[in-house]
Amino acid sequence: MAEQSPPSGFPSGSPSRWAAWLQQASEPFFLLNRKRRLRFVNAAMERMLGQASEQLLGINCSGRRTNEPLGHALRVPPEVVQGRVEIVRRALPNARVGPPWWEITFVPLSGNDGLLGILGRVQVIAPPPIPTASGKPRAFSEALMALRLQTAQQFSMDLLRGEGVAMQRLLAQVRLGMQTRTPIWLIGEPGSGKSTTARIIHHQGVTREGTFARIRPATLPNHLVASMLLGLGGLLNNPHLGCLLIDSPEHLSADVQHAILDWADDAPASAPRLILASGQSADLAVQSGGILPEFAARFAVLEISVPPLRSRIDELPRIVRSMLEAIQQTSDTPIPSISQEFNEILKAYSWPGNLRELREALTHAVRAANDPGQKSDGKLDASLLPRGILEVLRFARIPPRTVSNTSQPFLALDPILEQVERRMIILALKKTNGNRAAAAEMLGIWRTRLLRRIDALKIED
Repeated sequence: MAEQSPPSGFPSGSPSRWAAWLQQASEPFFLLNRKRRLRFVNAAMERMLGQASEQLLGINCSGRRTNEPLGHALRVPPEVVQGRVEIVRRALPNARVGPPWWEITFVPLSGNDGLLGILGRVQVIAPPPIPTASGKPRAFSEALMALRLQTAQQFSMDLLRGEGVAMQRLLAQVRLGMQTRTPIWLIGEPGSGKSTTARIIHHQGVTREGTFARIRPATLPNHLVASMLLGLGGLLNNPHLGCLLIDSPEHLSADVQHAILDWADDAPASAPRLILASGQSADLAVQSGGILPEFAARFAVLEISVPPLRSRIDELPRIVRSMLEAIQQTSDTPIPSISQEFNEILKAYSWPGNLRELREALTHAVRAANDPGQKSDGKLDASLLPRGILEVLRFARIPPRTVSNTSQPFLALDPILEQVERRMIILALKKTNGNRAAAAEMLGIWRTRLLRRIDALKIED
């Protein structure tokens, strides 16, 4: 291999100083100058292409019309020129469809004078061919693969960032789950992020070349669940499926559970990976009678707990910022600044609906803040939150609190119910001028029960 000189705009020096580590890399690397012409390829790139560097240097990869198939495959996305790292999938040179694919990572290198060049890495993605009815492997266009890659990037590990012990444990367990096709049992409250966690494991793990599907047995008749899973063309027999999420598996009938066990006995190594999401552990699901013991033993190999939002109050500001950025990207809506009162209300609420409820509340507040009829002063304030959240806090008479490390429920149900009951009794007594029999009739309860509640709640006439 001939020595390659540094690209224009890069520090001078012998190739051994700036490229020796790239030459030793087993993965193909290349370097483009600021004009997006190929100025360096390492030995792995030469081996992959079957060409020497002298035949490759100078090829235009700007994306403009070119007669060079390699230049078309390595064309630089416009986001990279603007300073962003991008990952794309391209068909091989002289090919229009794949697989196999080139997964190319473009890293912009900037200096005081702007863009110096672009470092690229190529990874060959060649999933096992899936034959079609004609017997030929199924091919996909670049546009479809770009859409799939974009979806995968939306479910990155960044969504699980956190400094608490529970989140660090979750992150470690997810990394472990990504490396194998072992069945996983996800445990978490409604809205805590079980579905998102399952998608992260799929899109960042060994099953990412397949598709992702989700089924909720609680919303479907048993015969339809069996048909969707194991019938003709069922999900578990779909060669394109990489991962299947079964939401609330305790709603699977015993017959369907037995059928899935029979399927697993004969399933090939490339069969879809099963992830089951539940509000309780597999042991508790067995004790409650919803899950067969042998089903739990087979599919609860790795149990992962997704912590509720109330145990992550310290991380609430970061979570809110991340959600607001996502809302802005998906709706193209400007995000107002956040008032101190808004932050305090978010911290005071217990979020029984977890991340899902928080996302809905923020979406509601942003929509209200951008309503011309609202007087928001350009800020997200407490008045823009859903009325239900404000009513719960008002009934509970809970002042805004500072951030706490407690993992216990902050907003207990009993005190709230007592406050509501107290107000209703006082209102009934007021409307009946203190006539307890009439007040009991108005409330729809026996007079003796009303008297007991008046004493218990220490309501004075």
